[in-house]
Formats: sequence, structure tokens, C-alpha cells
Amino acid sequence: MAGIPKLIVLSAQLRGQKFELEGKDEFAMGRTDQSDFCIPDPTISGHHCSVMVMPDGTFAVRDEGSTNGTRLNNEKMSSGQELPLKNGDILQAGGVEMLFDNESSRSEGGTTQTVISLKDSDTSEVATQEMANLGGTMQQKRSSLRQEPGRSMVAVWAGLGALGFVALVLFVWMLVKTLKP
Repeated sequence: MAGIPKLIVLSAQLRGQKFELEGKDEFAMGRTDQSDFCIPDPTISGHHCSVMVMPDGTFAVRDEGSTNGTRLNNEKMSSGQELPLKNGDILQAGGVEMLFDNESSRSEGGTTQTVISLKDSDTSEVATQEMANLGGTMQQKRSSLRQEPGRSMVAVWAGLGALGFVALVLFVWMLVKTLKP
């Protein structure tokens, strides 16, 4: 039996939240409680976009004139524009990214690969070219910290020692100053 088609939130605040696309022909997404999928994020409009079940059983998304826009696979949609959703597509409503997961449209034994381009977004100070090897760099940094755990403690103790020395000098100076007639 195939799974229920759903949108899975990828963005940090609501990461992992699932919106199942079952039981209706159209689902409203927005910030208001009246929405089928209420997303309490300031970048989401009251009625941001809609996800529809098409007559052939496939899905589509329509921007409803949202303030911060709707994107499908990093392509900005115009107000009222409808685009088909395919398994693995990335839907971005305002600043919230979601993965469209439709197991019934997967090919047997196939896999889904998701690529998110950060070239045109202001989401990070890390250059896009540097991100390709970021995972490897982080692993190297973690392993070097595990190999030399005493290194950070030496720095802490050296800082505390320097602070103590400064405090001692100030104490002696204040003592000498108060004892002078």
C-alpha cells in the first residue's frame, strides 16, 4: 500500500512537521487558523497558497497572491499561477521550505535526491562554493577536537591565570596607594 502524499517542513523552526494531503481536493496553506495547513510564521501570508488534487490524481500548487511569494524548486511563481508537484519537489512558502513526498508517484526501487540552491538567498554567510565540502570540514574539526581535548582546557587556565595576575597587580597598587601618607 502506498503512503499518503504529504508536505514535510524542512525549515528549522517547524522541521519535520507533516501536512498530509488526504480527504479533500484542495488544501489552503497560510498563517490563519482557518487554513487547512496553518503555519505560524511571519513570512507566510494569511492565505499564502493552495495545494490541489488534479482530476488525474496528481497534485499542483497555486500561489494565492502572497506577500512574500511562493517558489517551486527555487522558481518564483506569479499570483494565481498553478504548477504541477512531483515527488521530491521543494515548495517554499515565504521563508518556509517543504518537501513534497508522494510515494505513489515514485518509480519502483527509485530514490529521491533533493538539491537546495542557496546562491540567490541571504540564508548564510558561507559562500556557496565553500558549502560543497562543508560536511567534510566539520567532520575534520570534530575529530581534531576529540584527539586533543586538553588543548582547550590549557587556553581556559591560561586566561584565568592572566586575569588573576591582573587582579593581583591591581590589589597591590590599591594597597600601596592607601598606605601612602
